[in-house]
Amino acid sequence: MLEVTSSETAQIVSAIATPIGVMFAAWIGYMTMRSAKKAEEVRTTLAVVSKVTDAKLDQIHMLVNSNMEAALQINMLATRRIANGPDAKDEDFIAAKLAADAYLDHRLRQTVVDTSIKTAKTG
Repeated sequence: MLEVTSSETAQIVSAIATPIGVMFAAWIGYMTMRSAKKAEEVRTTLAVVSKVTDAKLDQIHMLVNSNMEAALQINMLATRRIANGPDAKDEDFIAAKLAADAYLDHRLRQTVVDTSIKTAKTG
């Protein structure tokens, strides 16, 4: 039987382990670079999608608030006409006042929101 000394065993193990370690380190480096590239792709895509989403949300915000303002204005004008009519009752005056307050409150709040959006975009 062939006898191998511990020094020879260490040399054999080193001869096998060193290339495996180098290949493993290279594989880890490759996977790290690949992950970094993928993360950059995701970051870039997210930035584009975020800009598109922000633009769409601004459009939706404008549309919804425009429709809300129109509805409140119609309600205000209709209740005012009823309150100014010949058969007006006390509750008609109250309804007209509430409708006018709701419309003016919406306009005030919308102005604040629009101003903050413009400030955020330019600031």
